[in-house]
Amino acid sequence: MHTIVLIGYRGVGKSSIGRLLAEALGLPFVDSDDAILHFAQKPSVQSIWDEEGEDAWRALEEEVVLGLLQEGGVIALGGGASQVTSINEALKGLEHVLYLSAPINVILERLKGGERPSLRKSDAEMLEERHPIYLECASSEIDASGTVEETLNAVKASLKG
Repeated sequence: MHTIVLIGYRGVGKSSIGRLLAEALGLPFVDSDDAILHFAQKPSVQSIWDEEGEDAWRALEEEVVLGLLQEGGVIALGGGASQVTSINEALKGLEHVLYLSAPINVILERLKGGERPSLRKSDAEMLEERHPIYLECASSEIDASGTVEETLNAVKASLKG
């Protein structure tokens, strides 16, 4: 089975695009954050961060994501997953790792009112820190600053190329 992994900062549309892409391709879809919550039997990402800390989250993320990469399908990774060394290395060995990117102002607008864990730095600082890591792991970078339809079409085009 094909494995297509969507990476990028929170708010770029990895889950939305991933669901639509999986449907279009007839592949299963999984959001890694949802899979981790199911595995850990926790109600939210924030609950794990609050109760156990970021290190505990990253350990769970590593275990779950490495398993998902073996199963295949369309996988939307959490924004910090590619910072985990073993995940980063696994991504580099895959053919289709698509970095959905958008300018920080677009991301901040999309994040308004959402429930996402607090980060140790501002979103702008975290994006600046993670951007080179995303590029390092990705087979393609896709501009996700437009509509869902525009981004989905760009993702499909990159898979054909």
